[in-house]
Amino acid sequence: MKKLVCLALAIGLCLSFYGCKKDEPFISDPTLNSQTDDSGIVWAIEPTKEYEDVMALEYYYSTNTPRANYLSFKQGGKWGVMNEKLEVIVEAESDTPATMCSLGHIHVSIFGDFQEYVLFDGIAVVNGGHGVVTVEIVYNVEDSQMYVATSDESGMDVVRISEYAYELDNISVFKHVRLFYDEFALSYGYEDLSLYGYCNSEGRILTDIRYEYATIFSSGIAAVMKDNRWAYIDTAFNAVTGYIYQPCYGHADYNGQCLDPFFTYSFVSGYGVCMSNTKYGVIDKTGAVVVPFEYEKIVPMPGGRALIKIDQKWGVADLGAM
Repeated sequence: MKKLVCLALAIGLCLSFYGCKKDEPFISDPTLNSQTDDSGIVWAIEPTKEYEDVMALEYYYSTNTPRANYLSFKQGGKWGVMNEKLEVIVEAESDTPATMCSLGHIHVSIFGDFQEYVLFDGIAVVNGGHGVVTVEIVYNVEDSQMYVATSDESGMDVVRISEYAYELDNISVFKHVRLFYDEFALSYGYEDLSLYGYCNSEGRILTDIRYEYATIFSSGIAAVMKDNRWAYIDTAFNAVTGYIYQPCYGHADYNGQCLDPFFTYSFVSGYGVCMSNTKYGVIDKTGAVVVPFEYEKIVPMPGGRALIKIDQKWGVADLGAM
C-alpha cells in the first residue's frame, strides 16, 4: 500500500535499552521447547558471522512491515545497517539501533547527528531527513467517531476518517482514546485508554474484540497482546495461538511504564519469530513450531529465512527447507 506520509510512531521506532522495566521470565507450554540439535536446520549461510546483536528494521503501523530485508547490527559497541545478504550498507558508528519509516527511509544517529538513508539499488543516499510524523487511527469514546490523528513537532491535528486524504489499509489498527482540544497549545491531544481494535478504511469496526495492544497484519497474521503476553490472529480475528509468547523486541511507553521488551515480531513471508521460556523459536501461519524454542536469538528475514545465533555466531536458516 502506498502512503504519502511517513508514519514514525515512537512506540514502534524507539528501540533504546535504557530506563525501561525488564519483563519477568515467563514459562508457557513446555511442549514448545523440545530439545533438538542444530542438524535439523538447513543453512542458506553457515553460522560463521560474528555480531554482538542484530535487529530487524521493523515498523509496526505499516502494511509493509516488517522491513526485514534490512537489519541493524552491532559490532564494537556501535550499530550499523546491513542488507539481507549480510552486506554492510551503513557502517557501525551509531550508539543506537537504526529504525525505518513507512517510506523505507533508514534513520540513523551518527556522532549525535540525525541522518536519513534512502536506499536505491543498494546505494545509500544520505539527506537531512524529514523529521517525525505520527499518524494514528483513533476512536473517540466521547462521540463514538473514528478519526485520523496526525502529529508532528507543531502538535496534533485530527480529521474524521471519512475525510482523510490518503489511502489506508483495508484492515487497520485503531486505539480507543478520549480526545480533547488544548486551548493553550492550540492543538489536539488524547487520553490513551489502552484498548485497541481493527477497522476498515471507512472506519467501520470489524470485530467486537478489544485488545490491550494490537499490530497490523503481515502475511495475513497479526500479533495481539493481553497482560504483556502475545498471541497471533488471522484476518477473520480467529486465534492462531493462545497468549503464550513473551515480548522479545523493542520497547514502548505503556500504561505509564516503559516496558523493554514490549513487542513480538510480525510475520515475515509466512513465518513468525517469537519467544517462549526466554528462548527464541519460529512458528508458521498455523501456529505450528518450525524452529524449536531453544535459541538465544533469532531475527526474521524475507523469503522464508531467519538469522539464528548459535554459539556466538550467526547464520541464515532456510525455513522452507526444514
